[in-house]
Amino acid sequence: WSRNGGAAARRRNFGSGSMVHEQKIRMWMLRKNIRPKDVADSIGVDKSYVSHFLKGKKNAPRIREWFVGQGCPEKYLGKGKKEAA
Repeated sequence: WSRNGGAAARRRNFGSGSMVHEQKIRMWMLRKNIRPKDVADSIGVDKSYVSHFLKGKKNAPRIREWFVGQGCPEKYLGKGKKEAA
């Protein structure tokens, strides 16, 4: 156990400010038998882009919309913001 254990968790979601709940989304994906590669292939992006979204490092409305369309609870996905053009 580390005294600083919480610091790493707080740093994980610094990127987009959207507070994506990675563990909850990944558990939902596991129950639905969905892999990050499946998401990437469905919307035509690289798997690493999906991984960055899940970690809260990328704000990706297309990925967020895909998850919502598949039935993922929106509360797991943080706030949807526009992607930079």
